[in-house]
Amino acid sequence: MDALTSDLQDEAPWCMLFADDIVLVGEEGIEVQSRLTGWQRRLESVGLKISRSKTDYLCCDFGGLSSPVPMSLDGATLPICSDVKYLGSLIQGDGGIDRAVQHRINAGWMKWRQVTATTCDPRMPIRLKGKIYKSIIRPVVMYGSECWAVKKMDENRLHANEMRMLRWKPISVLPTLSKIFEKIILDQMLSFFHHHHHHYYSPSQVHC
Repeated sequence: MDALTSDLQDEAPWCMLFADDIVLVGEEGIEVQSRLTGWQRRLESVGLKISRSKTDYLCCDFGGLSSPVPMSLDGATLPICSDVKYLGSLIQGDGGIDRAVQHRINAGWMKWRQVTATTCDPRMPIRLKGKIYKSIIRPVVMYGSECWAVKKMDENRLHANEMRMLRWKPISVLPTLSKIFEKIILDQMLSFFHHHHHHYYSPSQVHC
């Protein structure tokens, strides 16, 4: 794919290619439409095809001053999405991260339920339960957070969710451990977010 489309590719974030997953980003909808057509013609010339059902169109207008430009593929207009999931991360059209945070929290609870046989077993050492949480559950919740433009409200939601997991009665964590983790986690989360704020701007984006 790299060799086939090397002359069509631009630097990130204007063009991102992962295996057969393509992201085209532009400042104007007409520009993105032109590039999408170029990619379509190139791929079809060697017998490949862009899946219309798997192609998402996201318009990021953070100022709310303009309307999205219609985008088409194979003569059919692409539906406009409010958010797009790419490589496990949720990108919202309004530039917020509230749905992305909730998505990661839900994923964390799914992972939490998978290890309850160990974390809810009173015979298991508390130190082992803490290691399971830090190595299995927390990384799932924090996945992709390096690219979040975090607000204080988002920090509070993540912190409240983490405290809820640690204080959940079936997990059999002693109050002493919960207080220790609360102090450690708060310090780590504040340090993490204050040193990893990255803002990402993409007025128009097509995810193929």
